[in-house]
Amino acid sequence: MMMPKSVLEAAETDDVPVLRVSTKYMQTFQPVKPALGGKSLLTHLNSRGDLDIYTVGTADQVHRFRREKGGNAPYRAQSLGFAADQIFAYSEAGIDLDNPNILGLDPKGQLTLATYNAEVGIYAQRVCQPSMASQAINRFLAVRGLNGGVYANVVLEDGSLANNFLKAGTTEWAGAEWVPVAGPDGNPVKPKTIAMCANDPVQSALFAIGPDDEVLFSEESFRTSTMRVLTSSATLAAAEHLSVVADADGKLNIFASSAADGSLWWKKQKQYSTDGIQFEDWQQIASETPIRITALYAAQCFNGLLQVFAADADGRLHRAVQIGESRTSLRWRALFPIGQSVDNAAFTIGRTSAGYAEAYTATP
Repeated sequence: MMMPKSVLEAAETDDVPVLRVSTKYMQTFQPVKPALGGKSLLTHLNSRGDLDIYTVGTADQVHRFRREKGGNAPYRAQSLGFAADQIFAYSEAGIDLDNPNILGLDPKGQLTLATYNAEVGIYAQRVCQPSMASQAINRFLAVRGLNGGVYANVVLEDGSLANNFLKAGTTEWAGAEWVPVAGPDGNPVKPKTIAMCANDPVQSALFAIGPDDEVLFSEESFRTSTMRVLTSSATLAAAEHLSVVADADGKLNIFASSAADGSLWWKKQKQYSTDGIQFEDWQQIASETPIRITALYAAQCFNGLLQVFAADADGRLHRAVQIGESRTSLRWRALFPIGQSVDNAAFTIGRTSAGYAEAYTATP
């Protein structure tokens, strides 16, 4: 079913860059409004249960796109009055869902925190990182754990992976510095990419693609983290892209694209294990047409089953979904393309309070 164009505020044809959206109603992306760069995209549930879209645009200015009252497009764009890159939004218990806290990076590679002042109606931003942190940050990811703590993993300027976390309900870091994450050999990991998942009341799982394209995993994002190898020469020997999601039972599910041919693979946590978190073997997910995956985004469906979105080199988004009569007889429907190719700078997937996934992209 196509969403009627009358409910969208379409951008003029010469407006670039532009934010585009695809929801449960659509099989194609529809233009919304200029997104001012679309350098990165992030979704966050607001108080109505809709997804707000946060984007980093020109001069790293942060903007928000919000559907007008009633939950239907058109979207309203708003500058939040501060600059940051690689943003992450989260709400503490009791904090306005419409104005979440936003972590990001400043031009010096320092982690910043922007918080909303309701009395004056603006965001205030400050540097917020461990007090003895000295290296600049090249890349960071964060997730709000089930216990309310905000777990941050960073790739520092020397390429090493390190972590720390904000204590629940505070802006206090658990330690005074970024703590290196050790690899299987005991040395600091220098990853190509990282992924995180809030899957445990106390910790949040950490994943990475290592220097030799191996998939690495740690059960926790904490000071004592040590990663182990999950790739296998018999199935998926080397990975290029990674996404992780917890299923309806709280079990971890890993999606990775093969570094050899770009194919999609899936690995799920065992239902029961006696020695920490263990995983089943890798399984390949078929595709209707061969594609070279350039990005992966995994999410739960409205029915609690899983789905994964894959972007290809032409900017087209593909989707695979779990099907089956019961959780013991699940299988994967092959990846199939969603709509047209879209020249994009960034993709992101969000999940509404009703459980439906919405895909967003911003053109360069």
